[in-house]
Amino acid sequence: MNIGDRAALYDELGRVLRPGGILVTHDVVRLRGAPDFPVPWAGEAGQSCLLDPDATRDALERSGFRVDAWRVDGAEAARAFGNTAAAEPPPFAVMLGVPDMRLRIAHLRDALLDGRVGILTAKLVR
Repeated sequence: MNIGDRAALYDELGRVLRPGGILVTHDVVRLRGAPDFPVPWAGEAGQSCLLDPDATRDALERSGFRVDAWRVDGAEAARAFGNTAAAEPPPFAVMLGVPDMRLRIAHLRDALLDGRVGILTAKLVR
C-alpha cells in the first residue's frame, strides 16, 4: 500500500518464486475515492499508493501470475475492527510508537464500510 511501483514489486516476487509457486496477498484496494487520513499504512495521502482491483490484477498478470482465487470485500473486514473508537490501541501500535493508531484504524474501518476501499484477498500461481 506504500509501494508506488507495484509492477516492479510483482516482477520481483515472480522472479523469486519458482514456476508453480504460490503467492497469497491480502491488500487494501481503492474502490471509489480515498480513505480519510491517517490510516494504518500512511499518515497522509502522499504516502498511500492504493491501486484499484483491476489495476492490481493487471499488474500481477503482466508479471506472470495466474489468478487462482480473487475476492474483494469491505463490510466483512470492517466488522472485524469492531468499535475501534472505544478500543485501546492494539499492542503492536504501542510497541511501534504509533500514538494515533486508534484513529488510523477507525478511518480504515469507515472507508471499508462506505465502500471507498476494500480488502483484496487473492491466491496467485507463478
